[in-house]
Amino acid sequence: RRSLPGSRFRYSTVNGPFKVTPLTTAPSINPNAVVVLIGWLGSKPRNLAKFTSVYHNTIHLDTWDVIPPIASLFQPSRAMTLADNMAQALDAHKDKEFMFHIFSSNGYYHYLLLLKAVSAQYPHLVTKIKGAVFDSCPSQIAPETIASAFVAIAASYLRIPMTYNMGFVNKALASLWNLHFSRPAIKGILDELSSLSSTIHPVGADQLYLWSSADPLTEPSHILATIDAQKKRGIVCSSHDFGDSSHIAHLKHYPEQYINLVQNFAIKTLVKSSDKP
Repeated sequence: RRSLPGSRFRYSTVNGPFKVTPLTTAPSINPNAVVVLIGWLGSKPRNLAKFTSVYHNTIHLDTWDVIPPIASLFQPSRAMTLADNMAQALDAHKDKEFMFHIFSSNGYYHYLLLLKAVSAQYPHLVTKIKGAVFDSCPSQIAPETIASAFVAIAASYLRIPMTYNMGFVNKALASLWNLHFSRPAIKGILDELSSLSSTIHPVGADQLYLWSSADPLTEPSHILATIDAQKKRGIVCSSHDFGDSSHIAHLKHYPEQYINLVQNFAIKTLVKSSDKP
């Protein structure tokens, strides 16, 4: 596992192009494919390791994981620099095919920035993106949504239960964060990404949405509306509602079902794009 200079773009490989110790010598379903995971706000490499193992085990796919620094939400220039770094890394390995696994609003925010950078600077990479898994996202790209994510992190560290009624303290924190993310420099980017979110996804890349009706940080109606909009563009979409599972906890609460859904989607998406029968 290594990092790109100047960013927190980490990757791990099975039998990939980097000179690292292979995790396994078993044949991959597509040795020319890489799954890029973009983490949620406050996530750490050890958190994403649980998800990379879903791809390493059984189907033996290489993975890269991206841990966007929290500061990138305070300084839009840092978020765009990270998106440029990711786009450059993809272009450096343009012989590969890519699938993405996106977590929560933070992952979705940075994924949209990456798609924007790819479309503007490396349009030849668009057809290299073969699919995307959206875990506990998307939410609306808005200051209120990101503020709620920050409150969730604070509640987690302080061991405060996250509920729809967050109480006076949490609501006060959310109001403060909302003021920050409503600043013109930041809100301008959020508004732009919100307008792009329905049209920037590659049409040839299938999508899998993993969500739950009980998630306090996502709105089911928004996820369903997003799926409907993508289907109208001709994108093949599938989804699963885990019901009572909490935010980014579907793998924890329903491991067998989650693994089957993700691995079957990867096989369907990446085997059909490879030269293998």
